Amino acid sequence: NILKKVISSKTNLLIFSHCSIYGGSERLMKSIYLGEKFLNEYNIIFSYLYYPFYKKSLLNDLPIDIDKSRFIGLALFSNARLYHLINSIIKNRFLRKITKFPFFLMSLSGIYVIWNSISFILFIYKRKPRIVHINNGGFPASEVCNQLAIVIKLFFPSITVVYQVNSYPVKSSKALIKLMNKSVDYFVTHSKSNRLKLVELGIKDKKICSFPSYFSDQFEEDLKLMNGNKFNIVSVGFLEKRKGHYYLINSINKLKNYNPLLFDNILLHIIGSDNQYDILSKLIIDRNLQDKVTLCGSRSDYLYFINFADVFVLPSLYDEDLPLVLLSAMKCGKVIIGSKIAGVGELLTNMKDSILIEPTID
Repeated sequence: NILKKVISSKTNLLIFSHCSIYGGSERLMKSIYLGEKFLNEYNIIFSYLYYPFYKKSLLNDLPIDIDKSRFIGLALFSNARLYHLINSIIKNRFLRKITKFPFFLMSLSGIYVIWNSISFILFIYKRKPRIVHINNGGFPASEVCNQLAIVIKLFFPSITVVYQVNSYPVKSSKALIKLMNKSVDYFVTHSKSNRLKLVELGIKDKKICSFPSYFSDQFEEDLKLMNGNKFNIVSVGFLEKRKGHYYLINSINKLKNYNPLLFDNILLHIIGSDNQYDILSKLIIDRNLQDKVTLCGSRSDYLYFINFADVFVLPSLYDEDLPLVLLSAMKCGKVIIGSKIAGVGELLTNMKDSILIEPTID
């Protein structure tokens, strides 16, 4: 009875996440639903657009003893993940467009919006949250995330809506900007530059909260996963074009001529997976770097790699806010080489606690 009274006195907080892959923004949400301060004040439910691979990654990242009933996958319609899979499987651009076209027509029919709206209404009514925190990526977020914000304001106007912006905002229609200003109470971002961009796009400044990222990852002893007699460089992130790994690998290749001694002693470990895996693998073979560069895939123990590295590199080209892996590298006291974009240049100072480089494709 005492436990029931304590639970009933807490505020219901619902987190909804729609990301094609379980990554950095998911671990940011993890700091909320596992954070002691949050758990003391809120009854937290974590919901997400159901993908089998996403669910598997989520459950693998959770503590063994946690109540898994708090994590609920929702059967919603969205082409985002489907398009992501098509892009990774079909290399020909024309064939990609043909494959996507039927699903594009389905989305225009209104079936997706009707199904998702009804699903959200029933789910919100059952869970009765006081606050809904929407996590996706940049701005505008996925259509599903935007639909949720709009549905809440239409049918549950007393609920506070928080909209997470984790990468660089991009231009959107005036109609959507107007809808989001009406539907969202607070936009959260982790860099001043992204805040300024949101204002430039038409989001009301008074609705935007900007503060550094927070995470609660714990570090343990090294597993000695890398050769301690070599100079180990580590980079962690999705294998996407925007992450810049292609140019990082090419820079390692250039060391053959610029600094042969350093090249002989260097090893690069790239942690992550996504649609550039085959492209990067081919690049490594073409440059004859198989003994210098390792694509380690997606690993839950990426923190061990960061902790053991001599240098951590963040080679992102665009679409970032304040990557959590950067905070992990800072916590480990690592030498950091990074792109001077978004929150990176706000948190670090070139030639003082890092080496910051303007993004380039040269």
